[in-house]
Amino acid sequence: PQARRALVKTAAWNEWGATAESLLHFAHEVATARDTRGVFVAPGGFSPSALLAAQQHRIETVDAESLCAVLRSLPSERSELLHTVASAGEYA
Repeated sequence: PQARRALVKTAAWNEWGATAESLLHFAHEVATARDTRGVFVAPGGFSPSALLAAQQHRIETVDAESLCAVLRSLPSERSELLHTVASAGEYA
């Protein structure tokens, strides 16, 4: 059976890419949540040891290339909504 919820985490702002340590810490967070799958987003990619840790703990990995592919595949109405939501707010 598939998990009904997803716990999503992004790489730390000062890391950009994911390390094995960050994936293992996240794997612990996912393991403590019930009926939840893990998704780790690291725009700079994943070290080989991070990919291995993600595979061992069944955590989905998302880098910039795969995220871009998903966003490009969205229907225009969903793409426009995402742009509106993502660009809302004030910028310094």
